[in-house]
Amino acid sequence: MLSCAPEKEQVTDLDLNRVLEKWSKDRISTAIAIEEGKKLPTDRELFIEACKVYRLNPEIAFQVLKSKEPKIYKLVQGEI
Repeated sequence: MLSCAPEKEQVTDLDLNRVLEKWSKDRISTAIAIEEGKKLPTDRELFIEACKVYRLNPEIAFQVLKSKEPKIYKLVQGEI
């Protein structure tokens, strides 16, 4: 029987750093490994996927990212 841990209700600086590290690695590796004709996932999609790995609520993570790293936030949201 599998059990799933609930999402964390808070996002710490350490959590955010882990998500950003995974996001940046996935961003590079996905671009390298993408098959011809396939669409690259957006930065937002990759960020949300990284949040899921660490059981973080993406909306809370976005709020923390916006306050801690506004330039990266804009990049992830597609504003840059």
